[in-house]
Amino acid sequence: EKGEEGYRGFVTDLLHPEQYDAVLTCGPEVMMRKVAAMCAEKDTVCYCSLEHRMACGIGACLGCSIRTKQGMKRVCKDGPVFQSTDLLW
Repeated sequence: EKGEEGYRGFVTDLLHPEQYDAVLTCGPEVMMRKVAAMCAEKDTVCYCSLEHRMACGIGACLGCSIRTKQGMKRVCKDGPVFQSTDLLW
């Protein structure tokens, strides 16, 4: 964290998606969007583990719903892992 050792910068600067068959990502949404875009550019499969506020945890309240190409999905019930190409950020 002090920057005295190792790499200083964004973790996405170190990612080379073409070196992998698939990439799994979790963390801040802005970072996952960048990882997903990098993977799409190199035709690498990417899976995103999403974190959304889950009030009920069983899919009844729809509080954790996200937009996907297949319509609205519930992170708690249909996820939390989604293929990045299905997500509409």
